[in-house]
Amino acid sequence: MRIIIEGENYENYYAKVHEACRTGLKALFDAKCYGKGYPQYDPEITSFVDIKEVLFQDKEIDLILLTDCWDPRNLQEGFRYRDLEKLNCKKAIMLCDFWSEADCRKEEYEQFIIQNDIDYIFSYMRAPLHLYKDLEVYDRIIWYPPCFDPHIFNDWACEKKYDVGNLNAGIYDRTNFYPERYIIHQKLLQMEGITYYHEKHPGTGLLCSETHLIGKSFSEAINQCKIFFTSGNLQYRNFAPKFIEIMASKACLFANEPLDSEIIGLIDGVNYVKVDENNIEDKIRYYLAHEEERCEIAENGYRLAFEKYSCYAQANYIFNQLVNRSKMNKKRREQND
Repeated sequence: MRIIIEGENYENYYAKVHEACRTGLKALFDAKCYGKGYPQYDPEITSFVDIKEVLFQDKEIDLILLTDCWDPRNLQEGFRYRDLEKLNCKKAIMLCDFWSEADCRKEEYEQFIIQNDIDYIFSYMRAPLHLYKDLEVYDRIIWYPPCFDPHIFNDWACEKKYDVGNLNAGIYDRTNFYPERYIIHQKLLQMEGITYYHEKHPGTGLLCSETHLIGKSFSEAINQCKIFFTSGNLQYRNFAPKFIEIMASKACLFANEPLDSEIIGLIDGVNYVKVDENNIEDKIRYYLAHEEERCEIAENGYRLAFEKYSCYAQANYIFNQLVNRSKMNKKRREQND
């Protein structure tokens, strides 16, 4: 399968999930990236057709994945390049922070998808599968969970220096999106008899690879903790990238229960520990006192991460999803005929 992945190079972006997705696709398929920061990028090019010729010459492609060319703040601007309709392939768009991109403006987003003949919407989160059920484009949504690159997130066999770790946005400054993180941070600061590792979130945007707590150094920091906390927003209950990164770094994941946890594969007390602001202190004390249980949960979470959410497993998953959708669409057309 030949794939064009259009979007800026995120290798040095603070969130490693975006480039991990591309790493998996490039490893399993004939997938090539095009955008600022990639070797073949040419700022003079203005057409998707020209991009295809640069990457694949006269060969046909099967899919173009548009990762950051749609600006949600101004739908009228559309895509960064012209002539998308001239590409003879399936077209997919990546939906990441849906709460800012396409939550309150669902109908406008739907028209954008229809007008540009987008075949698939790859959604990192599960919430759009519930929020968009009334839209005509609902059957174009494919869950494409966050993934991780095992060369960045893994069990680095670090010494467990800390009982609890917490490196989340919103723990130092209370936000409306993650108020629970600030509350829990305050509780953990008051807990006696534990070692608590916390630092301010590194921020957003493009950062150099040597920045503290970015990439492998972030995984190593997690790996030094027996327990690591995160949350996925209480309104949307997102299965956020950090859930996977914590499990892949072999710390015991403490988190709120994500939406559709049974589909995700998370089971309380088996491969993660379900917590909230009212019970986290008691659960920390219990699992610190019961090392064997805690280590087994961390091991099961580690196994789940690598079996289902590595960038390579996700590339296989998305290929199977596309094959199944193609079969479904073919069957639907035959029935309509």
